[in-house]
Amino acid sequence: MNITGLHNRSVLLWPAAVVLTGCLAAALGAWWQDRSNQAVAAEQLQALALRAQERMIRRMRLYEFGLRGAHGAVIVAGNDVESLSREQFQRFARSQDVRRQYPGVVAFAFARRVPPAAEDDFLARMRQEGFADIRIRQNQPHAGDRFVVQCIEPFEGNAAAVGHDIASEARRRETIGQAIRSAQPRLTAPVRLVQTPNDPHQFVLLYLAAYRSVAPPEPAQRDAQAFGVVTASLSMPELMRDLDDEDEAYAVALADVTEPGTPQPLYTEPAWLAGDTARVQGVVLDLYGRHWQLLVQALPAFEQRLNLRRPATVASAVALSSLLTALLLGARLRASQREHTIQLQRAQMAAVVDTAHDAIVLHTPQGDILSWNPAAERLLGWTAAEAVGRNFVELAVPPAHRAQTQAVLARVQRGEEVPPFDTVRLDKHGAAVPVLLSVSPVLSASAGGVGGAATILRDMRVQQAAQQQLRQSESQARHTAALLEQLIESAPDPIWTKDTAGRWVVVNSAAAAVLGRPRQELAGLRDRDLLPAEFAEKVEAQDRLIMGEGRTVRIEETLLDASHGQPRVFSSIKAPVRAPDGQIVGMLGIARDVTERKAAEARLAGLNATLEEQVRERTAQLQETIEREQAILSSAASAIIATDLAAQVTSFNPAAERMLRLREVQALGHSALAFFDAAELLEHAAELPQEVRDNAQALPPQLREAMRREPAQPGKVRTEWTLVRADGTRFPGLLTISALRDGRGQVVGLLGVLTDLGERRALEEQLRQRSIQAEAASRAKSAFLTHMSHELRTPLNAVIGLSQLLRQRRLPEDVGRFVGHIHDAGEQLLALVSDVLDLSRIEAGEMHLEAAPFEPLPLLGAVLSLLKPQADAKGIALVADVAPDVPQRLVGDTLRLRQVLLNLLSNAVKFTSSGSVTLRVVALARDAHMVLLRLDVIDTGIGITAEQQQRIFEPFAQADSTITRRFGGSGLGLSIVQRLVDMMDGTIGVDSQPSRGSTFSVKLPFLVA
Repeated sequence: MNITGLHNRSVLLWPAAVVLTGCLAAALGAWWQDRSNQAVAAEQLQALALRAQERMIRRMRLYEFGLRGAHGAVIVAGNDVESLSREQFQRFARSQDVRRQYPGVVAFAFARRVPPAAEDDFLARMRQEGFADIRIRQNQPHAGDRFVVQCIEPFEGNAAAVGHDIASEARRRETIGQAIRSAQPRLTAPVRLVQTPNDPHQFVLLYLAAYRSVAPPEPAQRDAQAFGVVTASLSMPELMRDLDDEDEAYAVALADVTEPGTPQPLYTEPAWLAGDTARVQGVVLDLYGRHWQLLVQALPAFEQRLNLRRPATVASAVALSSLLTALLLGARLRASQREHTIQLQRAQMAAVVDTAHDAIVLHTPQGDILSWNPAAERLLGWTAAEAVGRNFVELAVPPAHRAQTQAVLARVQRGEEVPPFDTVRLDKHGAAVPVLLSVSPVLSASAGGVGGAATILRDMRVQQAAQQQLRQSESQARHTAALLEQLIESAPDPIWTKDTAGRWVVVNSAAAAVLGRPRQELAGLRDRDLLPAEFAEKVEAQDRLIMGEGRTVRIEETLLDASHGQPRVFSSIKAPVRAPDGQIVGMLGIARDVTERKAAEARLAGLNATLEEQVRERTAQLQETIEREQAILSSAASAIIATDLAAQVTSFNPAAERMLRLREVQALGHSALAFFDAAELLEHAAELPQEVRDNAQALPPQLREAMRREPAQPGKVRTEWTLVRADGTRFPGLLTISALRDGRGQVVGLLGVLTDLGERRALEEQLRQRSIQAEAASRAKSAFLTHMSHELRTPLNAVIGLSQLLRQRRLPEDVGRFVGHIHDAGEQLLALVSDVLDLSRIEAGEMHLEAAPFEPLPLLGAVLSLLKPQADAKGIALVADVAPDVPQRLVGDTLRLRQVLLNLLSNAVKFTSSGSVTLRVVALARDAHMVLLRLDVIDTGIGITAEQQQRIFEPFAQADSTITRRFGGSGLGLSIVQRLVDMMDGTIGVDSQPSRGSTFSVKLPFLVA
């Protein structure tokens, strides 16, 4: 009995131990999976919260930009009540397109500061602006200055706010004071809007003070200089709209937590789940003097998107594996116990057989069935009556296993026990049944040996299924562990775990790279083994605090990153690791490199710091631009008139007042069509600019119909019109009409620039008469010069001829010298007369060019031969350098070409005392019909300064006042050369330096003969 009890306890004890161990492993796996899920979900939710925070800040910055735009419009208009009209503020709103550009903004408004003593004056001026029923409305009476809403846009739906004293409510009044003192935008606590009293949603207001100066004054002067505040009303539901871009993965809620302990709800998303079961992450925003808490709640879709493995799945897999293992172990122990029990209590087998769960078949050593218990009936399907007497091998053994079965029976006949083994038997329907089979010999005293055998068959279908499921669970568990290992290892962020002693347990490659050691070497080390002592002591103290208090913390710390070789900033989440019983057994850390993000935040902070200065500069530039444009309009000599699309005057400058004899205040709002001759306008309406006709929908029907007529000259735009002054007088005017466009390019009106042609035509007539007189005087001068030149040639020719004859006679030496002087002076005077005659003919247009074929080489040789005696007399080399590609025959005026070359060469010889004078001719461009020649006259003479080069081609001009005395000449030669070159469609230039000579270059086109 004691041995049996011991076996019974073994059968129960070992499987129970396996099950208990499995349960502990399942609990630990579930706890680990839950902590991992918590860390991943917390990190993802924190990222969503930070992203929502950034979007909130960007939206508030957008509203700030709109507020500053409205602020700029108010400052530019001026600080008096009449300076800022509803129409001016309306133009600002239309230019901004408030509802589209600033979703969430109910309205932009300006509240003017009105002392109690000035209320009546303010109301009177507002009534002049068209608010006949205006009165100052207050939430509560107060003794301070009123801040009354003067302008608001969009006006539709917000008109009820005009006249409201926003300082009559304590919270708004305090925010107004903060905005004035700080010169920065300031945000109110949640409020209700007077224009939407029945709206249940929350609203907030953004205030910005308006000062009398463009730039904010010194702090001590701000309250005295503030004349109002610009406001932006924000609807919280619209502000928070579409903040969630994760397709309902999370819900948001917003509260004002500026006053400690008294949060004020601002907005709660309809999808927000009540209760404490959902995961929530919060961030605090510091916005314009208020603190807002943004809460992000994870919805079921958030958990589903993370695809996290459920802790119950891990626990179930481990528990099922341990249970199946226990069952298998129990089965093995039970089989052993059964063998032992059979050997000890064989006498009681009959009773056990009938009640056994395993199939027990008693048969002869040859296999003939003697006994068939109920379990055999259930397992194989045959009843005892059907089975007994038949051969078990033939009945239930598949043909493929019969040889094996015969070997088993042979062993039994020898009295050997056949231990359990897995095999297959056939049931009544021929289906294979997997069984665990064992055979024991039954000794017979009468036979003196083996009298039979007992075959025990255990149904292995359930166990095999359990084993298969166990294998699958074990494979899944291994896959999960491998997946987790791969997830941790492939994470770009450093991840590590430590035990309670501060030793690293798990370290991924990202963390190992930061520490600069292989991850296999880090297991078991502490911070003090790798990090600087002071830093390691600080980190270990933090870890002890985290594991001691059991709380999760987020910290930022700077660490030398071995992978980058430089210090980097890391944002770390450190959380305690707990066992299933809640006992802290270690710590989990996840870090992220935020160096670039911190640098970007620093740059953003710097940009924000300069934004206000940029806005002030832009405002000053805008004001300067407006003042400059106003000055231009005021000082313009032409009348400038702007209208809307219905031709109603919106702008009328002082020149227009003088020209049309009508004051601006009388012209504004009236039709500009009254300044036209009505009949002329209808007759020539089709000749107005196309863009005016395209935007004429608001003009009178009769005028639009006239514009649609086909013009007499298509494409012609009429600019001269008869204009009618206010006193009825008429005058001709030059009128330019164009479309007036806004900042988006939309046509919003018409712009006309008008010049009085009466005075201009009188001046043109005077100029025409004077031009006629000047031309007549020029013709008379040219005729006189021509006549006088001819008259002078006759006596000069006589003087030159007679002096030449006298020089041929024998005369006394002094008389011969006098005759030579007379001859030289006569020739000089004749050359001067010829130059004057040529110049006068050119100016009078009486000189005409001829076009005749000629050979350039003989012409050049003839010119050089004329000057060779002068050059030889001075010892100067006269050289010709003609390129071989110069054509042999050209078409042109040889007389004028000769005159040009003679002038240039004679000047070169005259002003060169030593060296050479070169005539170089090259072809710059050539085709079958034309050639462009460049003729360079190069000398080594006295040269010309850069200042003198600017006037040497002027008539009667010389490079130096002493030139005439030294070399002679009238100063007309180069002027005549330039004019002749111009007549021949050429160009002339000079390149010279004093004392180094000069180069005169002439480029002339010729036809090729």
